[in-house]
Amino acid sequence: MTVTSPSRSAPSLERARLVVGCGPTARGLVSRFVAALAAQADLPLDRMEEACLVAETIADRCHEVAACGELELAVTVVPGRLDLRVGPLNAGAAGRILGADRGRPGDLIRALATSVSVRPARGGTEVVRVVVTVHEGP
Repeated sequence: MTVTSPSRSAPSLERARLVVGCGPTARGLVSRFVAALAAQADLPLDRMEEACLVAETIADRCHEVAACGELELAVTVVPGRLDLRVGPLNAGAAGRILGADRGRPGDLIRALATSVSVRPARGGTEVVRVVVTVHEGP
């Protein structure tokens, strides 16, 4: 894990990165990683849990989608917002994760996230960006 703080004396995180091998521990590690950073972003408990659920949903499909058998998650922390970048993923993996079919993981991810986007990366891989913010309004 790589952690970047705005300054050496600041007690908060700005960015963090986790690389975990696909396997039985991936879901738990990813969930705890995101929970700690969601707390740092001052997300309320319900949004923290939803951010964890998004990460767990992606981790559950690690073997199908992760390039090189490892899931890489980079998180940027801003007050009231988590910006998660997942990848590199195998070509076409984002479509499988975010598929529009009813009952598929993509429905859950889109329902819980504030925004979701996909961009191409080196070597034909893809990166999925998921943003979770504090809900605005009632």
